[in-house]
Amino acid sequence: MTQIQAPTAQPARTHVVERNSIVVETQVQQSILLHRMRAAREEPEYLVVRTADAQNASAVWMIVSFFVAYISLPLIGQATGLMDGLLGSLWPAIPAFGAMLLATFVGIGIFKPEIHLPKPGAKISDAIGPAIIGYFSTWALLHNTVPGLRSWWDFGGPELLFFVALNAIEAVLFGAMLGSFTRDRVKGLALGAVFQAAFAYLWCLIAL
Repeated sequence: MTQIQAPTAQPARTHVVERNSIVVETQVQQSILLHRMRAAREEPEYLVVRTADAQNASAVWMIVSFFVAYISLPLIGQATGLMDGLLGSLWPAIPAFGAMLLATFVGIGIFKPEIHLPKPGAKISDAIGPAIIGYFSTWALLHNTVPGLRSWWDFGGPELLFFVALNAIEAVLFGAMLGSFTRDRVKGLALGAVFQAAFAYLWCLIAL
């Protein structure tokens, strides 16, 4: 009588191979994820603008800001009756602004500041807020101390509110540009103050 030997059970190599492939695949996915996270951390949040582009962009921004602060808003004040006579300050402001525009254009070419534009979702420059404060506070100080300029006490309530709001908007517009020239808060504050002081000095030199 012949007996056929039953086949011996083979080790579960197939399961071992499958487990190993799953482990390797998981490690690869983790490695890719870590690489992407590291790249995201190392990627700069800001775009550095070239000097020539910074000059052109600043010139356009200043012209638009001047149009808003010295033409559009005064026209609104005059049309609504909130404040008359603001357009009279336009004529001495034009040459003063032209000088500041030229000085800014040349200054960017000489000092070549690293202007940082935040990418979507990134935090704006820390110097923009101080630049706005420096610009507005200098304007407020000069307007209440320089002889020949109307102090705040000479305005009526609605007229004063409109006038302060108008100049606050001007400070935001110009301060946003000046604050992008640096990421240092103290320098941003100084830029805002110096720019407004020089602008006001030129305006007074022509108008008074």
